[in-house]
Parts: sequence; C-alpha cells; structure tokens
Amino acid sequence: MKKITILFIAFFMLFSCTKQDNQIINKEEVNSKIKIQTSIIPLASLTNYIGGDFVEINSLVPAGVSPHGYDLKPAQMIDIEKSDLIIYLNLDHIDAFLNKAISNKDKLVVSEGIELIKGVEHSHEEKGHEDEYHDEEENHTEETHSVDPHIWNGAKNAIIIAEKITTKLSELSPDNKSYFENNLASLKDELEKVKNDFLIKTNGKNQSEFIIFHDAYNYLFEDLGIDSSKRVIFQKSVLDDPNSNEMKELIDEIKLHGVKIAYKEPQLSDSNLQKLANEYNLEILILNPLGSDISKNGYIENYKNNLLSLEKIYE
Repeated sequence: MKKITILFIAFFMLFSCTKQDNQIINKEEVNSKIKIQTSIIPLASLTNYIGGDFVEINSLVPAGVSPHGYDLKPAQMIDIEKSDLIIYLNLDHIDAFLNKAISNKDKLVVSEGIELIKGVEHSHEEKGHEDEYHDEEENHTEETHSVDPHIWNGAKNAIIIAEKITTKLSELSPDNKSYFENNLASLKDELEKVKNDFLIKTNGKNQSEFIIFHDAYNYLFEDLGIDSSKRVIFQKSVLDDPNSNEMKELIDEIKLHGVKIAYKEPQLSDSNLQKLANEYNLEILILNPLGSDISKNGYIENYKNNLLSLEKIYE
C-alpha cells in the first residue's frame, strides 16, 4: 500500500510539472507572436493568411463599419501602442487618419508602388449620357475622390499587398521566412484560380449594363476586364427619398437602357430599392468591398462571392 501511495504521488508530481511546462510553452508561443494592427479587414485577412500561427491580428475598423471618416477609440490607441507593427494603406478617405497615432510605430504602407486609378466624379458623363448628366458631388452627400482608394479589391493588387506583407514579416521573424513564402505561394494560387474560373465562365459572353451605389470597384473591374463604361454609378443616398429628382434619374436609367442588374453593399438599406426591383424586374445582388472576416480565408471568400455576383452581368 505504501508503494502504491509513493507511486501515485510521483505520478501526480510528474503530471503537474508537465502541465506547468505546457502552460509556460503556450504562454511563450502567444508572447512570441507578432502583434499586428491593420487599418481594415481585407488587410487583416491577407496578413493572417501569410502570418498564420506566428501573428496576432486585429482590424482597427471593425466589420460593418465604413472606414470613410472613421475615428479611433481610446481603447484602440492602447492596442496600437502595444502592437509590434501597423499595416495600412496611408490613403485619404480610408486610413490616413492613422498617421498621427502611429508616428512612432513600426509600420508597413502597402499602397506604395500600386498605381492609383481615378475615381468617377460624374457617373453619366462617363457613359456619354449628356442629356442625363448626373453630378454626384453636387447632388449627393457621399464624398467623391480624385482617386479610388479601394486598391485591395482585385487579385492583382491583393497579391502585391501580400508580397509586401511577406517581406515585412520575414524581416521581423527571419526564422519563419520560408513559412511565410509558402503561404504567399498558396494565396497566389487560390486567388488566380478564382479569377481564372471567372474569366473562363464569362469568356465570349456579352456584358450588360449595371448599376452600383459606391465607386469602390475600379481595380476589381480593371483586373477582370469588365467594361466600366457599362456601369452607372448612383450614390446610395438616392434611395433615401422615393420622390427625389435623383430617384427619378435612377428610374429613367433603368427604363431607358433596360438595366436588369443593380449591386448593393450588405449594409445598404434596400426597402426602396426592393420596390424598384419588383416594379422594373431588377435583380439586386451584393458586392462587398471590405468583407467581414479577418481570418485567413476571409479575403478569398469575399473575393469569390463578389465574382459570383459579377458573373450575372454576362448572362
């Protein structure tokens, strides 16, 4: 009986030590992760894909919130201070508001080297509808931009951004360079497969005219070869008042050009839009410029869903 008691005590002590050692290792693993704050969800997801087990990621602009005019919360200032790296675009109307808060932090500007595309200021002017001139800046409250800052939309720029992230993480954690590079290669393969599937499905088909309510997809359309002259941009405020002149212009566009597709973003209230859909046989589909998931697959899934929606303009 005495031997059994001694054996039990020895086993218990060994189990306790092993458990404590595992707790120490797990704590060290957490502490060894590179703590990163990104400005927006797409950058967080791409960083998670590349960094995997060696990064701890947070998006400062949360899901469902527009980065346009975003203000940092006091708690986020603390998170920034505790972070090892800030990843952002440094572009007006998206995340240039971060500059003052991160002046003394290690940061990666992923927009450098990417050619910016001019945003559309006058939606109908681009299509040559001179009799239906639609001045967004004068008539609507949403900001117009001299350039489109939504550079992350589209596989081409996403890969450029991911390459910059890979280089930076390899500098911060050189022992894991091959791990990051392998993840980058996998990301490239996945994005290019989704893009090529879209191009195969739409090859040889005629593209129809469509309506969007946010000029956030210039890079995506260019990357996919979508004819931007067949898009008509209305600001989302057009849907606020069913009796406004802007709503009349929208209805005229639908009727005059036989538009059958309109793209809204997930957060856009669509009660008036749904009435239009019912009356004019308009199909309402989703385009999401940001996504809502910072996990490694978040960016790819959102990209996939956007391309599935865009296939409809070729049917």
